Amino acid sequence: MCYRSGQPMLLKGSPKGNVLRVVEGWALATDPHPDGTRTFLELCGRGQLLGETSALSGELRNADVTAVCRTLVQVVGHERFLAGLGCNDVLVGMLLDAQQLHKTANVRAGLRRFGVASGLSRLLLDLARTVGVPLVAGIPQKVLADVLGVTPRTLYGAVAELGRRGAISTRWPVVHITDEVVLKELARSDA
Repeated sequence: MCYRSGQPMLLKGSPKGNVLRVVEGWALATDPHPDGTRTFLELCGRGQLLGETSALSGELRNADVTAVCRTLVQVVGHERFLAGLGCNDVLVGMLLDAQQLHKTANVRAGLRRFGVASGLSRLLLDLARTVGVPLVAGIPQKVLADVLGVTPRTLYGAVAELGRRGAISTRWPVVHITDEVVLKELARSDA
């Protein structure tokens, strides 16, 4: 199944249903609040699952998920997903525990405590690791800025800094990692 940019994929509060596995593209998970604001939860890429927590727990969906760009997913019914696990209680428990840890330890959710260039470096390394290639494609600048908790203008300055240092080259919506060593150094710094 293919979702277009901005199209809702899963809605918070909806009943359990299909599990989606991202094949190509990016999905943004957020927690919507009654006042219309949203809390960033996660940016999911190739190989990551969406909706599995609800399928495992039997509870309502716990987040909104929206396609960031054209996003292709593999759809698996929740019954088939559970059957595929063999209803192995240990495995199900491990998956639920992993999801909880992922929410609290996700490098993407903790980026705001770093300087912008360092946080962006960490984010780009994490996203590139997710897709398995040294480039990140399809994520608009505004989404990256939201993830980092900065304005698009501030993000632009950090992108320019990483470019000047030779760590990345950009041609939106593609960011190519040109020097992973430099990017890792920047990720460790408070730059």
